[in-house]
Amino acid sequence: MKEEKNITIADCHKLQNYAKVLYEQGKYKDAERLLYSLKEILVNESQQNSELMLQVFWGLLACEILNGKGRDVVEHTSLKKMRELIERKYSNADANSFASHDHTQSIAWMLHWLLIYSFTAKDLTNSGLFATILADQNMYGSRFMHLVQMRSDVFSKYAIVSFLLARGQPMSKYQIGKNSLEKIALPLALSNLHSNPDDPFCGFLKALYEDYDLEKAA
Repeated sequence: MKEEKNITIADCHKLQNYAKVLYEQGKYKDAERLLYSLKEILVNESQQNSELMLQVFWGLLACEILNGKGRDVVEHTSLKKMRELIERKYSNADANSFASHDHTQSIAWMLHWLLIYSFTAKDLTNSGLFATILADQNMYGSRFMHLVQMRSDVFSKYAIVSFLLARGQPMSKYQIGKNSLEKIALPLALSNLHSNPDDPFCGFLKALYEDYDLEKAA
């Protein structure tokens, strides 16, 4: 990299630190531009400097969410590459090791950020992204889904809404499988019918799918 661009890894660390300062000052657009440029500089360094690359992508994803970037930008600029770097980082982690715990925590943080993005963006196209990362396991693996299953009492409502919005997307590239709602999201919700009897959502599903009482569901 030094020979090609006359930039050292030390320079890249300084740029990343400066982008962090901009982010903390609330200058999210400036931070995003700097991190995007840094990503391009480091494009061939994912093997030798994967940790720095991952930090750059965490910052870039945060900026993209706060700047309200479209789904294509979030997915193709940050999300897919981040998941790839995280999986590579922990590929040899023992299931009971601290590294495995860190792996799960990293995926959990990404899931949390994507949930925020999906349900705070003004564009309803973005709301379907949460469903996509759960349904498209060829692209995103099964770890997102495993985490949602662990806390289905929390995530099932969001999953139902996201799957409904994703199924109704006008653009085919954002749509999910025709039966994904019934096969993935609904079983998550039904598994919590009795976990919170005072919750209106659980009450609605119980009336509809267990008691078969349409009047009660209404």
